Order: sequence, then structure tokens, then C-alpha cells
Amino acid sequence: MNHLRYAWILAITTAVLSQLAQALVLPPWAPRPLLRATLSEFDAEGREIRRGISKDLTQFRVPGQSLPTAFAHFEEYPKDCDALVCSEPPKIVYFQVTQVAETECGSTRYVAIERTLSHPAPRRLEILDHTTRICEDVLIRDLWQVRLISQDGLRDIRYYGGNPTPVLSIQ
Repeated sequence: MNHLRYAWILAITTAVLSQLAQALVLPPWAPRPLLRATLSEFDAEGREIRRGISKDLTQFRVPGQSLPTAFAHFEEYPKDCDALVCSEPPKIVYFQVTQVAETECGSTRYVAIERTLSHPAPRRLEILDHTTRICEDVLIRDLWQVRLISQDGLRDIRYYGGNPTPVLSIQ
């Protein structure tokens, strides 16, 4: 009986400490968040647009894998509530990594495809990750340079940039 009591105390203590540390407690099989970046959106000329929308990108890896396996793109529009009906809810879109390649200067290029059942033509996410870049030939403002592209590649190209920070999760 005492073992059960200590197990409950340990579980509650772990939950409280993880909340205080803003960390995640995940089961052993769940994908782990590695890095998260708050994103800014840019037009084709590099000017920042859509500033009132909260956007971020999180990189995940399945335990036992050496490379990231997925990304989650989050957008939350400002609340525009009228008569208890609010505008669009936050959007979270998951992308499965299909390709990983290293560039000539040590940066990593990820290509990921949207995981969806409702969208007839899944979008493609391309991330150029400069966190491991070794060349100093250009000044890089955003360590993650992101393009979100429609399946046909002709319309709906969106550009983002952000600097990733580690996500704390209890292993």
C-alpha cells in the first residue's frame, strides 16, 4: 500500500515540477518536441506582413530516430468575437518530414508534406535550418527560413523566418 502512495506522490510531484518548468511530460513512444520558433511572415520582397497573427513552428523527433521526423505549424488569429461567436480558431497543421539534406555550408534542408485527410492537395513545407551553418559568407537574420507551398507550387507560397529555441520535455 505504501508503494502505491509513493507512486502517486511521485506522479503529482513530476506533474507540478514540469508545469513550473514549462516542460512537457510525454509517454515513451510519443514524438518529442525538439525546437520551437516564433515566426514572422514575409512577402516575396522580404517585407514583414500579417503582424497581428501569432505563428510558430515546432520540430519533433520520434524516440529512437536520429533525425527530426515532423513539424507542427501553428497560427492563431486575433480574437474577433461578436455576440459570443469568435473568428477562426487556432490552426495547427502537422507535416511529416520526407527529405533531409545537408547544404554545402552545413545548413540542413528539410522537406515535409502536410498530414491531412480533409485537404485534397497537401501542402509542402520547406525549412532551411542554419543552426549548424559553418560558413560566414552571408548575414543570416533568421536561423529557420521557411516556405509553405501549395501542392501545385504555383499559388499560395508563404515565407516565414524565425530563430528556434529548445523545448523542454522530460524524457
